[in-house]
Amino acid sequence: LRLPLSTSVIHAMLFKLGGQVYALPKAHVVDLLVVERDATSLRHQDRDLPVLRLDQLLDVSGNDAARGPGLAVDYAGKRLACTVDKIVGPREIVLRPLGPLLAHLPLYAGATISASGKVQLILDTAQLVRRIYPEAAGAHANEPAASAVADLAGRALVVDDSRDIREAMSAMLAREGWIVDVAEDGARALVLAAQ
Repeated sequence: LRLPLSTSVIHAMLFKLGGQVYALPKAHVVDLLVVERDATSLRHQDRDLPVLRLDQLLDVSGNDAARGPGLAVDYAGKRLACTVDKIVGPREIVLRPLGPLLAHLPLYAGATISASGKVQLILDTAQLVRRIYPEAAGAHANEPAASAVADLAGRALVVDDSRDIREAMSAMLAREGWIVDVAEDGARALVLAAQ
């Protein structure tokens, strides 16, 4: 069995948000929580954790219940609580890079393909921590900053025969400031590219 160097197997915690499945590296998920939806912080293991609303960060429609599940995330000594719609559970997944078109999107560390063939995005824990603790950005200066990404934003053409993949890719690119055109096949893509 040969695997390309660009893939690796990791333990991840999968969760649903806005109907899509996302993942975080299991090594950074320290506990499962119950979070009040309008809370800005919560007490956990004698620490006050700031709450990061992932539905707002990713611009997806989240669960509007008064209380919901959450994940306690720890990275580089910084800890926070992330709200989710549903916890799927721990899985062993194959981490794949996003490729050159999406590699500059700061919130995503990679992707995996589910058993049913759906793309599941893996969130970058360091970027989540930076949203709550901006001073943590200086410790990892070699990673792209959000301002650098904004300079790269332009126009993108997403071509795929799968509607789910087209929608996921379009949403990711649009959140990062790209103008997105969508085509369901190569013939339509050629027409759009010629315009």
